[in-house]
Amino acid sequence: MTNNMLSAQQANRQRFAKAVVYAKNSLANPAVVAAYAAIIQGPRQVYLAALKDALRAPLLVNLQTNAYTGAVGDLIRVQAMDDFKVVQVEFKLFATDGSLLECGQAIRSNNGLDWIYTTLVCNPQPKGSTVLVRAMDLPRNHCELTQVL
Repeated sequence: MTNNMLSAQQANRQRFAKAVVYAKNSLANPAVVAAYAAIIQGPRQVYLAALKDALRAPLLVNLQTNAYTGAVGDLIRVQAMDDFKVVQVEFKLFATDGSLLECGQAIRSNNGLDWIYTTLVCNPQPKGSTVLVRAMDLPRNHCELTQVL
């Protein structure tokens, strides 16, 4: 077995071990049990749902920056999906020199899929700026999506 295959197996074992710990701890947290139980019946199914959720990070797609002109109040949208629930989406905007212009939390739209961020800072040079989006699910898995404007 090659070193790459071995390290990939070790990474998967660690990921699974963390998922088992999350799933077991979920059964001791009434708020988490209630969240999973709302769609699944029985403690065994809650455990399995939590285990499955802990093994999969959310997914970000369809980042829409075409309405961003650099003005305060511009809207940037992204779609965030998860097998259970996305709990947080954060946006960061970086200037062309790489410095952080602003960061903040997006608001989930009524359709439950789109997350919308309203800009708070004027960016006089939006072309060449970078948008970084980070989504997190209930087990605190995260994913990132970056786009240069």
